[in-house]
Amino acid sequence: MTARKVKTIVGVSMVSIALLAGCSTTGGVKPPISDKVAITPDSWGSPETSTLVFGTVYRQELLFTMPFFQLDFIQINPALSPSLVSAGRKGKAFFLPPVEPGSVERLLYFMYRVGDNTFESRLSFQPGTGVTVETETPGLKYAGSYVLAPGKRDERLPGSKYAFLPAPKGSELKSLQLIAPIFKDTAWDSLIQTRITELKNEK
Repeated sequence: MTARKVKTIVGVSMVSIALLAGCSTTGGVKPPISDKVAITPDSWGSPETSTLVFGTVYRQELLFTMPFFQLDFIQINPALSPSLVSAGRKGKAFFLPPVEPGSVERLLYFMYRVGDNTFESRLSFQPGTGVTVETETPGLKYAGSYVLAPGKRDERLPGSKYAFLPAPKGSELKSLQLIAPIFKDTAWDSLIQTRITELKNEK
């Protein structure tokens, strides 16, 4: 996995769309989302029938950390229709539009910025690598917290210059606290607040 410098910003990588089209003609490509998109209660499904995937992912430089500019996930469970989505982001936290339980969401593509430069990378489908989230039941699904660290070679990825590692600066509580305002007044609001309270009481 190597990063490539690009000159333009794209909403969804064309190679991702091509991979999706090759898997199936159903499912379609959902538009990118972000914390700036207006959210209405009827557009985010229900905790009774959908799964809200969330977590933390950021990039570690020598002296500082930075969030990603874009994160694209693809649904790879062959029993369900494939779909490609751009994760919503709030600081280092990310979330996916509520998905069908049983979905397996895999990070396929990311972008980040260093100064005036933008870099991108497309990830391998090799099992056991990258970031993959398996959903089983409706409700909240914490994907984990990951840091993409340069110079930390991942032996599972021959030739890679980066590795997704457990992130010391991320947690389920921090992730939920960041995305909670985005889901205010939606069907997910109460569930998120309840989980935040539970996590605080566990400390």
